[in-house]
Amino acid sequence: MSPQIALYAYRCVYVAFIVWASARTFVEGWPAAAGHGAGSPAHMALFIRGLAATEIAAALAFLWLPAQLWAGGLLIAIFAVATAVDFLHGGVPARFAYYSAAVVILVFLTRAAQPAVAA
Repeated sequence: MSPQIALYAYRCVYVAFIVWASARTFVEGWPAAAGHGAGSPAHMALFIRGLAATEIAAALAFLWLPAQLWAGGLLIAIFAVATAVDFLHGGVPARFAYYSAAVVILVFLTRAAQPAVAA
């Protein structure tokens, strides 16, 4: 197995996890946004659903290598928003730093593995 195939396989596993977690959030809601068990306002529930849906779309786009920069940037922005929401509702959002780091590493390694284009 070549390093490029291994890296893309990892990207697929990463995207599958992000899509699964976001789909769960979309369907079940997010305890942090509900104040850890308290009822959440309708606008917050819609906001969380919109964030989860956008995350799913960005993650799927991240599979397409020509879109990795904008899709990865969008994923990192979504993780930053999710970090703020989770933190403001008493959560410990360390997982979003890990998710963001994985995006940065995947983009960096994928770009480094591409052959140089002669000018």
